[in-house]
Amino acid sequence: MFQIFLVMTLSNKDVVERFDGVAESYDERTSKWPGYDKLIIRIVELANPRESDIVLDMGAGTGSVSFAFAPKVSRVVAMDIAEKMLKVGRKKAKENNLQNVEFRYGDFENPNYKEKVDIIVTNIAFHHLTHEQKRKVIRNWYDLLKPGGRVIIGDMMFFFDPIKERERAIKLMAVLAERYAVKKKGEDLKSTMERYKKTDHPIYVYTLKEFFEEAGYRVTAIEEIVPPILGIICAQK
Repeated sequence: MFQIFLVMTLSNKDVVERFDGVAESYDERTSKWPGYDKLIIRIVELANPRESDIVLDMGAGTGSVSFAFAPKVSRVVAMDIAEKMLKVGRKKAKENNLQNVEFRYGDFENPNYKEKVDIIVTNIAFHHLTHEQKRKVIRNWYDLLKPGGRVIIGDMMFFFDPIKERERAIKLMAVLAERYAVKKKGEDLKSTMERYKKTDHPIYVYTLKEFFEEAGYRVTAIEEIVPPILGIICAQK
């Protein structure tokens, strides 16, 4: 009931291929996105990190959010499924002598991580999950958090109801595909957009709020960063 587009199976292979292909240029690309830097700043502020905190950064990519947290917390575990992105992140950590950031392989549904953490964060990655996958992951995170632990999601998410305004949502997805999707060699825009719809599933922010509340969290903040598609939702165990 939550999908607004044709339901397609998310392929980790598609996502890995897409991001391994842009790993070396990813930081330069994201630096040009409207609101990207502001998003990271607000994620850290809303997380309210303490020196003793352990942070789990899911879909960490090259580590922009992990590095923003690193000076403020005890340890950051940066997790991703794209090995080339992890390689770039490790290189950046070494160059900046950030010894409390660990890059490791893991995905949202199978994080391969069991230690309790204080903060779980994800930035511009959660939309790669289908809506039912999002719901499942939010439930699983609850068990990973210490009492009072926080989850902060910064992502592409709709700040209007995409079911009631379906046409607007589809047009917005088309714009995002044209602007941000990485074209393969010889691929036209239509093909890029079809591939983009297989790996990108923005969700209505208040549906995310429902997922958190049904899993037992208290939602503490919802903020729109770039209307009407980029924002933050925070919840506490």
